Amino acid sequence: MEQNTAKHNTKLLLHSLRASEYLSLCADTLTIPNAQSLQYMIYADLHSHTTASDGSLPPSILVQRAFEKGIKVLAVTDHDTIAGVQEAQAAALERHLCCISGIEISSSLYQEELHILGYGINIHNSALAEYTHIIRRYRHSRVEHILAWLYRNHHIRLTIDDVQAIAGTNAVLGRHHIAAALCQHGIVDSRREAFTRYLSDSTLLRHTQTVYPAEEAIALIHHAGGVAILAHPSEHLHSDSFTTLLRLGIDGLEVYHPSHCRSTCILYTALAKQYKLLITGGSDFHGSTSRDTRNLGRYGLTKPDFQAFLSLYMEKKLTHCVQRTNNPKA
Repeated sequence: MEQNTAKHNTKLLLHSLRASEYLSLCADTLTIPNAQSLQYMIYADLHSHTTASDGSLPPSILVQRAFEKGIKVLAVTDHDTIAGVQEAQAAALERHLCCISGIEISSSLYQEELHILGYGINIHNSALAEYTHIIRRYRHSRVEHILAWLYRNHHIRLTIDDVQAIAGTNAVLGRHHIAAALCQHGIVDSRREAFTRYLSDSTLLRHTQTVYPAEEAIALIHHAGGVAILAHPSEHLHSDSFTTLLRLGIDGLEVYHPSHCRSTCILYTALAKQYKLLITGGSDFHGSTSRDTRNLGRYGLTKPDFQAFLSLYMEKKLTHCVQRTNNPKA
């Protein structure tokens, strides 16, 4: 069912492209390397997570791992928090590695969850600080709701303290932490099993879905001086969403991602080029599985790709800066 939906969404998106441009790009990519080809070194990984959210490595250790993989530019994009950015940037400075401040905001559009990446944000921005404070409390409340649901429907007794002990004092809580607690208490054998058996239940998700509008997520990132990128779009992007995101001011698409096949990369590269959007990529590193660990250094942007990204990135940041100056209340 999901595969048929993805094919339908792809067909709808293709109508947004000029056919000649798409066919030309298909031909070009048969000979031009992309950032996921193993024979080409990844220069920039623009999607990673630390223990500040649901990653398994502290920010400084993540930076060290990236350094060991030969990555020169790393964006730390924890879920709904910027708590790990300063530690990562300090560690990156010692290794002459560039660390871009980032965040991954969970939002919704047309009752679907979308993740919006923010790059180059001012982590001292007051509106951003207020958002992260509010979302921390919301996520804590959502975890309590899920724990109550697990007990009510499956007679599984876990406490918020059990989950907090897994996550750490400063982490923003999420379902991954509940999955880890289920593993630790011997209720499941793996996090994958936790999600399959319990945490992906449609009834549960319907009552705990993200309510922060995509429009506000994009505006918040722009207000904090950053650019807004749609993360791993193959999971949820259809023509109506794409058209709306363009209107709301989305700045780019995450083209290179472990969940994207070659044809998906081709499609989103063509869309990005047509609409003058940033092309980004990253491993979406969490560090909790061997596959995740292997993906670090395999997904992202090559040096030429990053240089192209940087040029348009600076142009878009300047545009947003001018808009904020002309409309301070925006």
